Amino acid sequence: MELPPDLEPRRQVYQRDVKAALDHVLRWFARHGFPRKRAGIVDHVVVFGSVEQMKRRLARRFKMSPDKIPDTFSGTMHGKTLLVLRQEMFKKSYAALYPKLRWDAATYRRLMAHELAHRVHAMIATELFGTEDGMGPRWLFEGLAIVCAGQFPGAKEPYLTWEQLAERVERDKKGIQTYPIYKRMFRSLATSFPVEHLIRAAGKKGFFQQLKRDYLPWEHVLEHPSRRKPLGSVLLIHGSAPFNVNGRIPVPGLKSPYAKSEFYKDLSEALRAAGWSVLRYAKPGVHRGRLDRKAYALTDYALLARQLRSLWRFLPRGRPRLVFAWSEGSLHVRALPMSQVDGVVLLGGISTNIAVVVQAQGGPPPAALRKMLTPKKRTDMVGLDRPVGRLLDELAMSDNYSTFAPYRKLPVLVLHGAADREVPVDQARKWKTLLPGHRITVVEGKGRDHRFMLPGTYDVAELVRQISRWAQGAVLKPSR
Repeated sequence: MELPPDLEPRRQVYQRDVKAALDHVLRWFARHGFPRKRAGIVDHVVVFGSVEQMKRRLARRFKMSPDKIPDTFSGTMHGKTLLVLRQEMFKKSYAALYPKLRWDAATYRRLMAHELAHRVHAMIATELFGTEDGMGPRWLFEGLAIVCAGQFPGAKEPYLTWEQLAERVERDKKGIQTYPIYKRMFRSLATSFPVEHLIRAAGKKGFFQQLKRDYLPWEHVLEHPSRRKPLGSVLLIHGSAPFNVNGRIPVPGLKSPYAKSEFYKDLSEALRAAGWSVLRYAKPGVHRGRLDRKAYALTDYALLARQLRSLWRFLPRGRPRLVFAWSEGSLHVRALPMSQVDGVVLLGGISTNIAVVVQAQGGPPPAALRKMLTPKKRTDMVGLDRPVGRLLDELAMSDNYSTFAPYRKLPVLVLHGAADREVPVDQARKWKTLLPGHRITVVEGKGRDHRFMLPGTYDVAELVRQISRWAQGAVLKPSR
């Protein structure tokens, strides 16, 4: 590490920052399907004492005039060398560029992470496409580096529509935009396409046309185990409520455990720790911090089925692909190409039909329910959870077990809390009776609730233990 003489007393601080930044970048890429070793990424660091010194050094290195380098330029990678401005000078530059944004203790380390993210991305692109040009257009690789580094934290703006995104792409052809705009562009794209897909597709011909064809601004996250090759992948299918991507209902003041906990995030992290890749998502209209009730009211079965089929194509192939469906989501498994599914986990699932569940929750009998719903608009709501259109669609479905009837060899794990007050536990007990000869395992959790947790707790450990034990015997080493 080259430091100005007056920074020598802080050498260890700078070394720790570089190490922390690199560790963060490696974890991020591993989580998105590109595990890398530290060796070969960076072997030299130069910290410049002033903007003028940096411009002169870069001009010599890149054989260009110093006047061509902006005064706000703060860092770059050249081969395995990281070149950055000292922290005090970067803080001044940051304040000039982003006067409304807050500086915090991690801002400088995020600068290092940004440049290191470019380096790792370039290495991956070269492996995939034979050239760093495979990183894709500037707006994409800059947005990726910003999101990877965690720059500009704080309030998040709404995702861009395709028209807004396309307009910014055109604008970028005429000149560099601000980094917060690049961040918003990449975050918007990552609602429709996993990061892994964007990296693998960016260098292909027709990349932008493919984005246009498949862009759907509903949020989802595909994450892989950080320290091992995945055993396989799991798609988490929602229950009835408007959960965000983390598994929380984003309605202020709602007195429900589902408004406080983050079930999907906790479950995803535990499954990843057990060796699985996990894809979780939010229904249309559901954002991390708010619920767009008008958009959510459109989520009938046809729209949710389209969403699930779109998500399914992003699950990595070549290893087992599982479906985890919770509660009402068990009715939506039928939207997937069942012949491609290697195993199904049903938590608090429904073996017969939604009418039985609605009645068990205190609702009217099936005939009375249909009579009540028929005069209403499909976008009217039944409580917070269900649009009328979706409930009518589900009432018209055949009993759920019939979806699984043709697939006798498909491993199915049915988990149900014996203390579940939302879906009667006898729905779990019927699976083996209705599908004799199928590979169905039923586990009732004594004292456990609709999430297979003990009441008042938020611990997913037992849920994941059951899934892991079942998968090891039924999916990873299936009996034939």
